[in-house]
Amino acid sequence: LNAGPLTTLTDVQFFVSGASQFTETGNTATYSSKGLVTSGGSSTYTYTTNLFTASDVGTLLDLSSIQSIDASFARQSNDYNHQEIAASNRATLDLSGVTRITGPQASNDWLRFSINDSGTQLKLDALRSTQAEAGTIRFDLNAGARLDLPALQSIDSTEFHLDGGSTVNAGALAAISDASFELKGSSRLTLQDQQQPVSIANTHFDLSDGSS
Repeated sequence: LNAGPLTTLTDVQFFVSGASQFTETGNTATYSSKGLVTSGGSSTYTYTTNLFTASDVGTLLDLSSIQSIDASFARQSNDYNHQEIAASNRATLDLSGVTRITGPQASNDWLRFSINDSGTQLKLDALRSTQAEAGTIRFDLNAGARLDLPALQSIDSTEFHLDGGSTVNAGALAAISDASFELKGSSRLTLQDQQQPVSIANTHFDLSDGSS
């Protein structure tokens, strides 16, 4: 299915599987998920909302026209809202036009990107910055998954969780703040040759099991 050109995408969800292909053309300035949240009232609940899902061999979800992802939703009562963007089982999720990702406003809320194996592709080639107020942007890679972020310059309130020999190749970062890096199972984080010092603040590194 080829759709477009679309100029705005607000509170839209995409689910593609079984070798299906979806391509969205045009020049979409922003994808916003701020309305895709749930509140349960006075009690505390955790709600998970899938934003983009691509699964199975031969599947393509092409949203490369999107230039920024805005998940800067506010706290919902006492609840935790987790928004998910996932590629799995050798599918391709193309977000190669995204330059900026903005995460949630409240702690315990997150926007998570996940890749579950070595044959799966999540494309974020143009991503330059990640930022959140008090919430978190997460990248979870497992089972030899690989993520290339060649344009990445600054990260804020962002966590990287790598396991099972997974790899993140990042650009020449200039600033890292309120971030964490957890690498297990011989996973690897690589930065391009730095031509200038990196400003690092409130950042935690946890490497184990031969990771580097």
